[in-house]
Amino acid sequence: MKSRCAIRLVRTGAPAARRLAMAIATLMAAQSAPAIITHVWDAGGVLGGSSGLWSTGLNWANNSPQIFGAGDTFDLSTLNITGNSISTVDSNVTLGIIQIGDSITRSNSWTLDGTGGALITMDNGLANAEIHQTGSSFGDTLAVPLALMGGLDITNASATKVLTLSGGITSSAGSDIQTISNLGSAAGGLILSGPIGNGDTGGVIAITQNNANGSLTLAGANTFTGTTNITSGILQANSAGALGVGGDITFGGGTLQFGSTLNNATADWGARINNSSAAIRLDTNGQAVTLSGSIPATNTAGLTKAG
Repeated sequence: MKSRCAIRLVRTGAPAARRLAMAIATLMAAQSAPAIITHVWDAGGVLGGSSGLWSTGLNWANNSPQIFGAGDTFDLSTLNITGNSISTVDSNVTLGIIQIGDSITRSNSWTLDGTGGALITMDNGLANAEIHQTGSSFGDTLAVPLALMGGLDITNASATKVLTLSGGITSSAGSDIQTISNLGSAAGGLILSGPIGNGDTGGVIAITQNNANGSLTLAGANTFTGTTNITSGILQANSAGALGVGGDITFGGGTLQFGSTLNNATADWGARINNSSAAIRLDTNGQAVTLSGSIPATNTAGLTKAG
């Protein structure tokens, strides 16, 4: 009887024991998860024509050296700067979100630069990484190279001032597609002038233009092979390698515009235009451009030309 009673007690208590174990595991996981931090740049209190290194603790709002990690935010938008200013990354860091802009007067620009080969790995966990230029920006530049662990959503809230990424973008993911998307609705525009490539880790870079008012300009010697999606607004190709070296070019309501550097040039993109859900819209923009290659029959909504 005692033996049977002991067995029954163990069986009766098993569900409660499992629930307790799960609760302990959840608590331990929550305690071990790294905290998400916002790193606020204050340039050591210098508001005009400032420049400084990330390794200098006094350049941060808490006056201390920073430890960066996936999901963290770098905030370069809290200062009302009185002169063009530079914030310089001097070692490799990982972030999830970057915010940049003059905070009030819309009179001066930031440059986020890199030195000594430093790069920023953009890793926002299960969400896409983000770069935001504020509406009060005077037009800022990210000159530091970026490496993507996932997608990157870029928004420029300025109505008139362009955001420029000139440092180049590559994938650092081991697989899958990392899409760079121009989003939002403001008209300031986005220029990606640095080279954009897949990298050598297995990930593939793709491009999406999905801002009806703010154009996306691709001006680098790009080698990415993912799809270029022109969903809305204008995507301006301003270099012979603007649209990479492979991957479909797909129209979903937007326009492909040819930049001035393509005047009297031949763009061999015709055969790559595939699977469009809307009309193929081409704007030659006053340039004499030859589009070589037969456009596949997978595009069924026709073709319109402007410029």
